[in-house]
Amino acid sequence: MENQREIELQLNRLVQSEEFKNSHRLQALLSYLVTQTLNGNAHLLKGYTIGVDVFERSADFDTNNDPIVRVQAGKLRKKLEHYYLTEGLGDPVRIALPKGTYVPVMESVQAERAVQLPDVPESETKPVKMAIFPFQMLRKEDENYFSAGLTEEISTLLTRYSDITIVGRHALEHFNNVDQSLLLLHQDYGIEYVLTGHILTAADHFRLNLQLIDVQTNATVWAESFSAKMSAASLFAVQEDIAEKVLARVALSYGAINRHRTRQALRKPPKNLTHYEWVLRAYEYIENPTISKHALVRSGLEQTVAKNPDYADAWIMLAWLYGDEYRFAFNRRSEGSALDIALDAATRATTLDPENCRAFQQLAIVHYCRKEIGKFQQAADTALRINSKDAYTLADLGTLYCLIGDWTQGLTMVDKAISLNPLHPDWYFIAKVLHAFINRQYNDALVLALKFRATQFYLFHFFLTLIYIELGREAEAELALNDLLHVYPGFQNQVEENLARIFLDGSLRDALLASWLKISTAFKL
Repeated sequence: MENQREIELQLNRLVQSEEFKNSHRLQALLSYLVTQTLNGNAHLLKGYTIGVDVFERSADFDTNNDPIVRVQAGKLRKKLEHYYLTEGLGDPVRIALPKGTYVPVMESVQAERAVQLPDVPESETKPVKMAIFPFQMLRKEDENYFSAGLTEEISTLLTRYSDITIVGRHALEHFNNVDQSLLLLHQDYGIEYVLTGHILTAADHFRLNLQLIDVQTNATVWAESFSAKMSAASLFAVQEDIAEKVLARVALSYGAINRHRTRQALRKPPKNLTHYEWVLRAYEYIENPTISKHALVRSGLEQTVAKNPDYADAWIMLAWLYGDEYRFAFNRRSEGSALDIALDAATRATTLDPENCRAFQQLAIVHYCRKEIGKFQQAADTALRINSKDAYTLADLGTLYCLIGDWTQGLTMVDKAISLNPLHPDWYFIAKVLHAFINRQYNDALVLALKFRATQFYLFHFFLTLIYIELGREAEAELALNDLLHVYPGFQNQVEENLARIFLDGSLRDALLASWLKISTAFKL
């Protein structure tokens, strides 16, 4: 048994928390179970006793005919789980109610709450090193000018990204065979990835087969083929188009390199992650956001910038995470305004790396959340001026343009982002879901919403609930509503406040609220 005073203090935190403050029955049940256990009466915690003592049932109370204790215990169990993922993430004592018993478990939290980062050398935050071997022409009679031009075009585009360094061609001149050179490339130049491929031509068509190889393991990280019709007049346009597609598949936020390195980082315990790996974990969080990931990654990034205050990418990711505190009520803290610290983080990132489009992208998001539309558009324009081919930036800013009612520009940007990167995160579909919804194309909206599979993200269930009610599919709407309230308990009491934080276009917000009214009426919320 833990120190009784610490448990009593934790019980007090729980009953006064936002999670429990409006649940008087659950407050009473939790207090009773904890107090009886502390007093040595855990053996008395049976359904009948609880029903009589807590829920004021009569002496002839029958647990088989009246399930109140089981039902309330189930609700209490879920409330406790949610509390420790949100408000109570850093609490020193955890109180849980295991299934199959009414006896609570109370223990000090041993899991890492504030992640302690290792001391890492400055090189850990330096760019990934990559080499591009000139693509081989499979037919000897073909000229190499197209291969050389395409290699140069891809190299030029990759140099726009501060987190990737391309090793110059002169360093590769004495490496004739890629397979035999991989280990030496890593030993001599620190190269981590090699892009290689070959080109086959037939009449006026060609096919480019590419591979991205992890130098240390010789494993293929990514492979894809590109085909096109080629003429002298279209040569440069074809090279540019393919280079942009390769860039999106390989180098962008959700490209093959980041995905590969993120998978490696996810296998490591938090205490062993480097500064760069915390940035990778942040990208993974953005792709599939959950409350628990948010708290963990935010803690890791805050310690990263404390140890490495000039690391722009970490400040960019922190700006996003602070924004989610405001937008989605993820792990809100009482000290300071989330938007104020988000603005500070984004501004710092633009100062540290003024040619980083993602820094200005995050600055635009913060201004959007602050309802400063002029400043949002100015920061968005700067981000796109720096790099108009970054799929991640296009999709994010395009979605926000849709949410202020500029559907034409917003959807054009989202469509371009999807075409650039077929491996995009599911949230790219949000704008398309909402566009179909506001135009009453509910079947199309459903198809699109089901592509957005973030089941721990409350907006996913919110969209499904509204779409199903508009389609007249009440049974499915009720299931989606139950999922919504499980992920976000109490959402029904804060609908207008939550929508006002995210959707700035009044007509869109009104359409969502009108459908929510149908939900409220149908299910008596």
